[in-house]
Amino acid sequence: MNKMESIVSKVESIVAPFCLVFASLIVFLQALLRIFNYSLFWAEEVALFLIAWFVFIGASIGVETQAHVAMDGLKTILSPQKMFYVDKIINIICIVFCMITFNSGIKFVLSAVECATTSTSLELPLAYLYAALPVGMLGMFIKYTVKLFSRREVI
Repeated sequence: MNKMESIVSKVESIVAPFCLVFASLIVFLQALLRIFNYSLFWAEEVALFLIAWFVFIGASIGVETQAHVAMDGLKTILSPQKMFYVDKIINIICIVFCMITFNSGIKFVLSAVECATTSTSLELPLAYLYAALPVGMLGMFIKYTVKLFSRREVI
């Protein structure tokens, strides 16, 4: 599982910055062009797709870097041994959340494919946009699972 986590992390470390940088450039270019009374009809839509992917991939990166909101107050109250077990319980809850959300995301993507819904401007299949949810949840699931089975104590 650690090898899979490593591969996922490498892909995320490439895709997430790409999405953020290009979404920012597109929005900046769109704002700049509006000064000259010109608009890119596709800019908002592409930025939306990129930001959605960035958010869900970023959530997975947040698991790896421990950037998500946590109950740090417990660390001062509980002993390291008890905190170790609390951390495992929290990881299990997060894994269950990822599984439920992944399942719902897959249903959402399949529904978009079945209905052949497309975006307004570029007429891209909305399944590409909706796929960000299950992909992000899969990355989070992998990382929470690795954390669950690691033997590291909580610091």
